Amino acid sequence: MSRTALYQIAAAVLVIGAVLTAAGNLLAPQGGARAAVESGRYYQITLIVLLGGLLVMGGWPAVYLRQRAESGILGFVGMAAVLASGLLLTVGFPLIQLLMYPWLSDLNISNKTLNDGPMTFNVFFIVTSAVVSIGGVLFGIATLRARVFSRQVGIGLIVLAVASSILGFLSLPGGGGIHMSWWWATTGTFGVVAYMVALGWYGIELFRTVDTSPGATP
Repeated sequence: MSRTALYQIAAAVLVIGAVLTAAGNLLAPQGGARAAVESGRYYQITLIVLLGGLLVMGGWPAVYLRQRAESGILGFVGMAAVLASGLLLTVGFPLIQLLMYPWLSDLNISNKTLNDGPMTFNVFFIVTSAVVSIGGVLFGIATLRARVFSRQVGIGLIVLAVASSILGFLSLPGGGGIHMSWWWATTGTFGVVAYMVALGWYGIELFRTVDTSPGATP
């Protein structure tokens, strides 16, 4: 299989994954954890988010490889930070939602405790959200320097990564978020969508520039 075909597949996977992840978060069951688990679309939505995360993280390294030589160490660090923290946020946590929350909802736990989750969740989201945002900013800067993709997508990633971090912070208990979606405050949901827009945009850019990549075949 040619390098061009591999890039095209990776671009399609990245765009599809970003759409699934964003849509799954926007369509998540509303209300408390128990109400969400008991809703008719809980498992379907959680599986969509999990599948979307797997696709996004599977396609993301190809974006770095497309500008590997030009972006240098800064591009690698940014890519690695987004990949590592993104796997935890878009794959690891949905897996917990799929496997653990249905079981937890049957236990004798108060709704408040179940909805808020353990304090370690706050630490987890603070750390991973900070890493994924910093990684996005670094990769955006590397994109501007590499000049393989458009300047707009690099600037867009920087802006949307920062916006995603702010919205994610507001979703934490006490941060000002309005808890409509059971696993993510409303502002946090918009933060996820913002980041998925940026990654999907990179997928489109990857597809658009693939014919000019080194080793591309006619």
